[in-house]
Amino acid sequence: MSSKTFEPIPQKDRWSYLWLAIGFILSFFVTGRWTIAAAVWVAPVFMMRFMRTQKAWKGFLMIAIASSIAMVFTWQGLMPLPPPQDVVTLIIIGITGSLLLLIDRLLVTRWQRSGRNPFAATLVYPFMMTAFEFLTVEGNPMGSFGASAYTQFGFLPFLQIMSITGMWGVTFLLSWFPAIVNWMWEHHFQWQTIKRGTAVYAGIMLTVLLFGTMRLWTSPKDGETVSIAGVTAVPLDMGYLNSLSWESMRQETQNRHEQYFTASEPLVVDGAQLILWPEAAAVVTAEDDAALMQQAAEFANEHNVYMAIPTLTLHQNADHYENELRVVAPSKETILTHRKYGGHQFEIGAIPGDGILNSVETPLGALSGTICWDTDFPSTVAQVGRNSTDILLSPSKDDVLLPMSDLHGEMATFRAIENGVSVIRQADGGTSMFIDPYGRVISKTPYQANASVSTTAAQIPTQGVATIYSQVGDLFGWLSIVGFAFMILWAIIAGRKTATVENESMQTKNLGDVVLH
Repeated sequence: MSSKTFEPIPQKDRWSYLWLAIGFILSFFVTGRWTIAAAVWVAPVFMMRFMRTQKAWKGFLMIAIASSIAMVFTWQGLMPLPPPQDVVTLIIIGITGSLLLLIDRLLVTRWQRSGRNPFAATLVYPFMMTAFEFLTVEGNPMGSFGASAYTQFGFLPFLQIMSITGMWGVTFLLSWFPAIVNWMWEHHFQWQTIKRGTAVYAGIMLTVLLFGTMRLWTSPKDGETVSIAGVTAVPLDMGYLNSLSWESMRQETQNRHEQYFTASEPLVVDGAQLILWPEAAAVVTAEDDAALMQQAAEFANEHNVYMAIPTLTLHQNADHYENELRVVAPSKETILTHRKYGGHQFEIGAIPGDGILNSVETPLGALSGTICWDTDFPSTVAQVGRNSTDILLSPSKDDVLLPMSDLHGEMATFRAIENGVSVIRQADGGTSMFIDPYGRVISKTPYQANASVSTTAAQIPTQGVATIYSQVGDLFGWLSIVGFAFMILWAIIAGRKTATVENESMQTKNLGDVVLH
């Protein structure tokens, strides 16, 4: 699958700045405020094309400027960072993306110096992008926020591959597409030259889509279900609470608890077997915590319902608090406790959890819990797949001032597919979603600013689905690192062989000149 019918990089292209302009415009729709799934596939095609038609330094500089502008406009105000730190971070991200295109160009050029443009060189960019995203997510205190796979929300046949590879298989196929198109472009789209390589990519994509389609078609349609409901009341103003005396604050929070229990009663009448409140729904002082949990136990016992109570426990004259989810059974027993671990670096005073996700067997299925930001860490949430959890409770709280509540809710669907669990996300200030093990949204309730109470309810499968990802974890991410390292090594060897051939050719020419003279 190689040919000498191509022009080596940098290729001459009088339309190169048009490609940059198209890539720049599409970059505003790749991620952030105005994500369009198709733009994620197409924008890198034109950015890569521009890079490969320019001198390396010039291409990098122009794309870095364009990408930084697009990142600032689409992400500023959406990150938990104050200005100007947020702008600086976004510019760095834009420059980093441009640097990855530069590395791809330099490595692919080494093969072309040998007079070849092999199809295998198209693997440089997808291996690099997948390895980069995987490593940055693993070490990122914000978790997987901004990962390219999230842009494909709703493309369920494609996303089912995550049940095997996690998000990294999606990243790989997304990143391979621009490399494939540019390989075809550099061969002037000559069918005889590109048909085998095109068939390889098309065949893999077709296989992925067929797998996803069959997985959705063959999913159980008549399995046992449980009635689950969530309720969100008007959020407390923490600034107002902090302005009160300690005793006045205790009274305010107790009134708030009564509002939630009162709002939960109609859900029981409607048949709910488990009720979930959103993150920090029950702000409670340490003195009142035992009374609150006793009230929850009495409510659960009286109504024969499981109560999932997220609490924010405050301590007098202390600057720390606990953000927890506790599940109370009809037997009055607290059967599950989880403390939030995700994003604690940005939540001053929060005592972080240990990141261990426990699972408890119930007549409703095996239950486990996370809290909001926790679900943005794929490798941690993978525990629920390994311990055969059926239903993952994820109470959440989003900032109503940030236009990202839909995106944050959508991210939870990816954890459902990866681990084969139903995810119950009841949100305050954001979008509530009940999701089945295949990523299908069963019920959705957008944030309702003017509603005193909003509810979400649905019949949820009581049994999860086994996935390969839950057993092998981020193996595909690690393999991508190995694959990229191999591509670098291959490029170095190819470059040295080319240099040796060029030196031998030059020595032969010089010797010939000496003989002739």
